[in-house]
Amino acid sequence: MTSVNHAIEAGSATPPATVKVWDPFVRVFHWSLAALFLLAYATGDGVEQAHVAAGYAVGGLLALRILWGFVGPRHARFSDFVRSPRAVLTYL
Repeated sequence: MTSVNHAIEAGSATPPATVKVWDPFVRVFHWSLAALFLLAYATGDGVEQAHVAAGYAVGGLLALRILWGFVGPRHARFSDFVRSPRAVLTYL
């Protein structure tokens, strides 16, 4: 029996810590964007008013996310991305 198994059997092991990277705004943004995209896709041919409203809502969400990318908490900021926006533009 290894020492790790012994510690787990004894009940002294602690579960790994959960690390939440995105704040609630970013989580709600992602799910709202997905839902609005599906709504816009589903109403593209039939219900023009809902389709247009979903498009405007997506535009509003994107504007808020861009603003949040500059003023939000650390992990929501563009400067905390794996590659900086400048590096991505240089690559493109």
